[in-house]
Amino acid sequence: MDHETGQVKVLKIVTAHDVGKTINPMAAEGQMDGAIGQGIGYALFENLILRNGEVINPNFLDYKIPLSVDMPEIEHLFIETNDPAGPFGAKGWVSQG
Repeated sequence: MDHETGQVKVLKIVTAHDVGKTINPMAAEGQMDGAIGQGIGYALFENLILRNGEVINPNFLDYKIPLSVDMPEIEHLFIETNDPAGPFGAKGWVSQG
């Protein structure tokens, strides 16, 4: 944090997720990266401005979201467990029966 300006920059994030069997690690990491980007955006960038019920910053020039250059280093840890109810032991699925 810059103590003069109050500006904050996230340098590194470590995540840990119990997803059962990680069938597609690259897709799982992509899901986590997206969620992290949304969280950083909400906490540090985004500022929806309303005036008399109307959004006055309705575009990406005025409503800032994090870009890829704003993302910190991210380390993903997947805890491998076996969910007997999930496909191939994976979690995060919805039963149709």
